[in-house]
Amino acid sequence: MVSRRHRSYEGWVDTLLDGQHPESACLVLERERSRNLLDALVSQTIERPAEVRALNDLVSTLQIDLTSPSL
Repeated sequence: MVSRRHRSYEGWVDTLLDGQHPESACLVLERERSRNLLDALVSQTIERPAEVRALNDLVSTLQIDLTSPSL
């Protein structure tokens, strides 16, 4: 899963750089770093109530929905 996601980000960055959009490419790189951190935190064996897990999933989904069209 991680390597597939990394390849997606890598392709996105390459496309932006090829299109002379270095600022957007930097935003994508930062987004990947943030996603990796969140994934690492979520993968920890910390007991979370179902409501918290559902809220985390909703936040992740909203972040993707809000960011993707602008890049």
